Amino acid sequence: AGLQSFEYIGPEMRLPERALFANLWLFSPLILRELSKTPSTNALIRTTTAVTMFDGGVKENVLPSRARAVVNFRILPGDTSADVLAHTSATIGDPRVHVGRLGDTGGEPSPTSSPEAPSFALLQKTVRQLVPDAIVPPTLVLGATDARHYTTLSPNVYRFLPVVVRS
Repeated sequence: AGLQSFEYIGPEMRLPERALFANLWLFSPLILRELSKTPSTNALIRTTTAVTMFDGGVKENVLPSRARAVVNFRILPGDTSADVLAHTSATIGDPRVHVGRLGDTGGEPSPTSSPEAPSFALLQKTVRQLVPDAIVPPTLVLGATDARHYTTLSPNVYRFLPVVVRS
C-alpha cells in the first residue's frame, strides 16, 4: 500500500521523481531503501515495533529473576500476527523467553480497501470539489482507528488523513 500511493502522487512530482515513480517495477528496491531511512515512511512499508511497557529488576545492583515486556506491533497488511510472533521468537532465539499475545487485542491488520472501487472514486471527486488541486491517493493510516470495527459492513472502509505537502 505504501508504494501504491506513488502511482497517484508520482505524476504530480518533478521530472526526476516522476520518472522513478512511473517505473516502480524497476525502481521499487531503491524507493523502498529510501523510505526505510525515515521512521514515518518506514512505517508505510513494514510492520513496526514499539516496546510500550517493561518490568524487571527492583534494585540497580541485583539481576532480576524475571522480566516482562509488552510490545506493540502495527502489522502491515499482508503480514499476520502469527508471522510477527514467529519472527519475534526467532529474533530473540531463546527458548526461555515466552512470546505470545496479550489478551484479546484483535491482532490482525485491517484489510485494505480498493482504490478501484466506486466509493473511492466518489471520495476523490468530493475532495477535489472542495480542494481542486488535491491529490487523493490510497495510503496507510499508521494509527489504529475505529474504522477497523466497520470492515464487516463493507469491503471498502476508507480513513481520511489530509496532508499538505509543499515542494
